[in-house]
Amino acid sequence: MLISKFPNCNVQQRIVDIEKQYCIVLPVQYKKFLHKYNGGYTPKTKFAVRGISSDLRGFFGVGDVALSLDKLKLGGCLQDNLLPIACDSFGNYILIGLSNEDAGNIFFCDHEKGNKVEYLTETLKQFIECCRSEKI
Repeated sequence: MLISKFPNCNVQQRIVDIEKQYCIVLPVQYKKFLHKYNGGYTPKTKFAVRGISSDLRGFFGVGDVALSLDKLKLGGCLQDNLLPIACDSFGNYILIGLSNEDAGNIFFCDHEKGNKVEYLTETLKQFIECCRSEKI
């Protein structure tokens, strides 16, 4: 998968701030991803998992970046113990589980189906392995 990572200035502090602000603990694998890439655009990338497929516009980062978790209204998602980590070009979200039983699991939220949430993979790594980018 191709990813054009965002600048990762102050990522550690922003992670701490988000966890405190929303009283959550981000899964370790996702924190490592943020430290390495801080999200980023995923040009010409698609995924297909468990009968669900879409494009992948990009992963959210933290801080002052184009696709930023800081700019999202997280209230409703967090009530379900899910955090948006990426989006497609249609406004649907890829989510990561935050609760004990779902911690680290990846889900797809389709707003055209009434925000129906469907399980995709057990880990972020497995989800990324299902993503394919065209050569550019």
